[in-house]
Amino acid sequence: MNQIFTIEDVRRVLADRECEIVGNAGQVRFDKAKPLREADEKSIGWIAGNGRDAAEWAEKTRACLLICKPSLRIPEAAKTQKCFILTKNPKLLFSLVVGAFFVERPRGVHPTAFVHPEAQIDERASIGAFSYVGKCKIGAHTIVSGHCYLHDNVTIGANVEIHAGCILGDDGSGYAKNDAGEWIKFPHIGGLVIEDHVEVGANTYINKGALGNTHIKRGAKIGNAVCIGHNVVIGENAIVIANSLVCGSAKVGEGVYIAPSAVIRNKLKIGDNATVGMGAVVLKDVPENTTVIGNPAMNMSEYRAWAKLKKKLFAMFGKAVK
Repeated sequence: MNQIFTIEDVRRVLADRECEIVGNAGQVRFDKAKPLREADEKSIGWIAGNGRDAAEWAEKTRACLLICKPSLRIPEAAKTQKCFILTKNPKLLFSLVVGAFFVERPRGVHPTAFVHPEAQIDERASIGAFSYVGKCKIGAHTIVSGHCYLHDNVTIGANVEIHAGCILGDDGSGYAKNDAGEWIKFPHIGGLVIEDHVEVGANTYINKGALGNTHIKRGAKIGNAVCIGHNVVIGENAIVIANSLVCGSAKVGEGVYIAPSAVIRNKLKIGDNATVGMGAVVLKDVPENTTVIGNPAMNMSEYRAWAKLKKKLFAMFGKAVK
C-alpha cells in the first residue's frame, strides 16, 4: 500500500521556502502526483499559469492539493474542497515535494556491474546493472545508471546523477600530422572532474582532458546525447540540452543555456548567462548576457537585421536569391 502524506509532511519539505497555504488543508491526504487531467482525490498537482484556463483547472481537477501562483484567482468553491500552496515558482516547489515523496534513489553496486578494485566508491553511491567503473572516485548519493562506462581518472562528486548509456572519460579527437601527412594521435593523459549536483543525460559522452582535466562544475545539467570534448569547462549551473556538441577546449560560463542541437566550435568562450539558440552553430566567442541564434550564430539584433535584408532581397529578386 502506498504511503499517505498530509499537509504537515509537505510543510516539513517546504520549511525553508516562501509560500502560503490556503483552502482546506485538513482534508489533504495524497499518495501520488498526477497531471491535472488524470488526478484523483489522493493526488497532488501543480498549475503553471494564472489565466482563465488555470482558474478553471483549479476548480475542475480532482487533486486534493495544488501548488500554484499567488496571482491565480482561485474560485471560492474550490478553496472549500481543496488545499492550495501559493508560491512564485510552482514548478520548483512541486519538484521538491514530488522528489521528496515519490522518487526512489537506488543504493549499492548491482551484481552485474564491474568496479575496479582501486576505485573509491562512497558506500551511499549506486552503480547500475552492466556498468563499468575504472579507477574512479565517486561521491555520496551519486547514481550511475546501467550500461555506463567510466574510464580511469574520472572524479565524480556527491549527489550526481549519470543516466544510462553514458561514456565518461574516454579520449577526445586530438591528432597531429607527421611529415607523411598521416594523423598521429595526441596522447590523452588527463582526467574528467564532475562536481556536486550535476546531472548527465542518457547516451552522453564526455571526453577526458588531453593533459589537464575536462571540468563540469557544480550544478551543471547535461542533456541526452550530448558530446563534450576534451579540456572543455562547463560552468556552474550551466545547461547543455540534448544533441548538442561542445568541441574541445571550449569554455562555457556560469548560468549559460545551450539549446538543443547547438554546436560550439573548439576553443571558444561562452560568457556567463549567455543563451545559445536551438540549432545554432557558434563560430566566435559569445559575450556574457548575450543571446545568439542561427548558422552561423549571431546576436539577436544582427539576426533581425539579416532577416529583414533577406526579406527585401526575396521581394526584389524572388527565389533566385537565397
